[in-house]
Amino acid sequence: MEIEEFKNFINNPTSTRKEWLNGINLLYTGNSQTNVRETKSKINKIIKSNKNEELARWDFRNYNHWKNCVEGDVIKYKEKYLEALLKVKEPIKYIIFSEAPKLTWKSSENPSSAYLFGNKPVSGNYKSAPLKAFNSNQPIIKTFAQHRVAFIDLMDLPLPIDGNLRKEWNYIFEIDGNPLSVFLLENAIENFIQKSNCISKKKNLYKIQFDSDIYFAFMMPPKTSMGIIEHYFKKNKSINITIDDVNVYLPNERIIQCNNIYTKIFKSELIQEILPLYSRVAMSGSNTPSDLLLKHALNIII
Repeated sequence: MEIEEFKNFINNPTSTRKEWLNGINLLYTGNSQTNVRETKSKINKIIKSNKNEELARWDFRNYNHWKNCVEGDVIKYKEKYLEALLKVKEPIKYIIFSEAPKLTWKSSENPSSAYLFGNKPVSGNYKSAPLKAFNSNQPIIKTFAQHRVAFIDLMDLPLPIDGNLRKEWNYIFEIDGNPLSVFLLENAIENFIQKSNCISKKKNLYKIQFDSDIYFAFMMPPKTSMGIIEHYFKKNKSINITIDDVNVYLPNERIIQCNNIYTKIFKSELIQEILPLYSRVAMSGSNTPSDLLLKHALNIII
């Protein structure tokens, strides 16, 4: 599978059934030409390990189910969020990196996605942590627009994922000379800019820009974020991406910044708490987003 074809699958996941099957094969086995049975076996193993009997009925080869899920639950609401963000007419101040929308299946319904901005939004700390971090009682889209937050998923693909697959994305599967997780991250930034510019032109809105001193957080499972951070540590690289005269610069020293084992943050709220190794990680020891860690990662002062 060519790089541009894979990018098209990631950025426009409802393009064609052939790209869908090839892309899924690459994500789960590192090879787009893998026998579909191998991919299905791996997906079923992940679903079984999560003890999700309802989701076990999902067949990833059913392209129409997938297309309806992504178009109805993700793409439409992502565009709604981007439009609200552009109407603010100010540079992005924060970035929250997430992994992917959550794939769900209930009773006799078709598969759907619990997306942060969707009609059936994700619940729990994935929604409450950002609201608490910004001390907001407004809806999540309004909160992110008001505080100039770019929310960027590594991919708009609601798929079953587990720790073993995340490990493979970080240390085994490669594309274009980078670990798959890093490729997904940098591609997601490019795609975010391109989608924003498309909406800007279509709606005659402000062209998105990013603050030169931007803070960011990884609100995703540490097995994904740690591999990404370690890559930039080893390569001593910053993230520096320019698309259509829009630049996103995340300096290496901020990506790899470490916490002390015990760090005082927001003295009135949290003292002597054990924190993740890296400052930009916003996940607690229970593997769920923490509003305090998110405030710490984003350097939020309210």
